[in-house]
Amino acid sequence: MEVSLDHFIDFGENRWSAWLGWPRVLPPIGGPGSVEMILVLSGDLNFRVAGSRLRLPLQRLCVVWAEAPREVCTSLAGVRVGRATVPLAELSDRLVPRKLRRVLLSGGVLAESRSDPTDEPAFGRWADDLSSPEAPHCKLASIELGARLRRFFMRGPRLLAQSVASGPQTSLVERMRAFLDQKYPDSIGMDQVAQHVGLHPNYAMSLFRQETGMTILAYLTRRRVQHAQHLLVTSDLDVPEISRVSGFGSISRFYATFKKSCGQTPRTYRVLCGAKRNLQYP
Repeated sequence: MEVSLDHFIDFGENRWSAWLGWPRVLPPIGGPGSVEMILVLSGDLNFRVAGSRLRLPLQRLCVVWAEAPREVCTSLAGVRVGRATVPLAELSDRLVPRKLRRVLLSGGVLAESRSDPTDEPAFGRWADDLSSPEAPHCKLASIELGARLRRFFMRGPRLLAQSVASGPQTSLVERMRAFLDQKYPDSIGMDQVAQHVGLHPNYAMSLFRQETGMTILAYLTRRRVQHAQHLLVTSDLDVPEISRVSGFGSISRFYATFKKSCGQTPRTYRVLCGAKRNLQYP
């Protein structure tokens, strides 16, 4: 069955979702601290990730951290896709090798090496079950989603290779992105970004917004928040230290920015993502 809307279910702290269909756009799905499973069934789906272009393979399940910065950089015409989210807390060290967990939380996209014919009907079933008012259907979908994610990591997924985007304007913007990706922990201004690519600050800001759909400041803030999210989940650093190494000038600014971006405080985010817990599976 094709569905046109995302369906969510909450079990206490955890949020699950499933979707199958022909998307016009690909908005973020799932709650804070989610892992997204993506299955491209037809068409050509490309993401721009950290300044490079990445093409998702057909009929092979891919997994990405739902909050990792990425943008669709091709038309969605003809694209049919299944999407589902699972709480990040499902990825305990018992399930996922630490190296793969680090790659995932750094924005990498993992993919299985072969297709599984049971995946397509499963996405439709999960979407149906999660849209059901019957609690047992929702619980069953969450168990199946968790099991599929575990099977994904048992099969030894691989990191998808990225290709560098081309074109004169794209090259300038990607150089600005790369500069921001390197310097976001520091205190940097628009003049420094523009100087790095040899442009007037006003033109640099206009070009960046034209190519990416966001301002330089918004991109810089998103990178800092993403780094803070990563550290909250993967480290034992306290919140003030995470604020400092993520590039925020003050702890109050960090709290305000993080809550605006994620809908919750850093401490709450850490708890919801299951940090510092020994998780047991059903």
